[in-house]
Amino acid sequence: MQGTASRAGLVILLVVLLAGCSAFGSGVEEIDREPYGVDEPVDPEPSESDELLPGLTSEGVTSPHDVGTAHADILVERSFTLEQTVTWYHPNGSIVRRSSSNATAEAGGPMVGHEYVEPLHDDFVIRQDVWRANETYVRSHRPDGSVRYDRFDAFPSRFLGAGTIRQGLGSMENVTVSRATIEDDTYYVLESTDPDTRVHDTENASMRMIVHEDGYVRAFRLEHEVEHEETLTVVNDLSTNRVGDPDLNVTAPEWVEDARAATRDVVEEEPSSENETET
Repeated sequence: MQGTASRAGLVILLVVLLAGCSAFGSGVEEIDREPYGVDEPVDPEPSESDELLPGLTSEGVTSPHDVGTAHADILVERSFTLEQTVTWYHPNGSIVRRSSSNATAEAGGPMVGHEYVEPLHDDFVIRQDVWRANETYVRSHRPDGSVRYDRFDAFPSRFLGAGTIRQGLGSMENVTVSRATIEDDTYYVLESTDPDTRVHDTENASMRMIVHEDGYVRAFRLEHEVEHEETLTVVNDLSTNRVGDPDLNVTAPEWVEDARAATRDVVEEEPSSENETET
């Protein structure tokens, strides 16, 4: 019994001593020196967001221009098909106006494109056909039935969709970024329902963009409202497919020979504004 009582007393004494070391500062002699290796408090620097692609991080879009440029750079080097459509809707859902364009290109080779615009005025170009190999030829159809041919050195970049992508991202705020796996490929899904008030005079706007891990935009959709005598809904769609498909072949259309003959002595550096229709 006495041994047991002695051991119990020793345990109690150790508990009290250990508690006293941590809980009672007055019983411990203070050391008059700075902690080793610490001169002054240091605020930790915030960690940088992971860059997923040019202009895109895990936290959002840092540069709409860089995202659009990366998309175009990838397509120039690969085969692809691309479609763009802008549609204006009445409040009842009927279509006010629609414009569309599409392009098909071989990797580093020729490209053929078509652009359609429903006319609002008699002098509008309602259709353009584009062929690009070493040079760019454009055939423009007008509402009066006439046809015009042009030849340019410039690449018809609007058929790559970079401008549409830049404008779409630049018109929205608070863009979120998430990952998705589609057909074993990684994609980044960009979404926002917060329009930039400097661009959209409405609260009803939404954007969704799906970007392949290589940098090209597979799908894009922007929907917003505009006031034009009535509230119209504008829907802008873009889709890119068959990127890198080796079986995608492009042949020159028959009208290119007529375009060469009509523009044999005419070469311009930039397309004229009347032949440019942004979508």
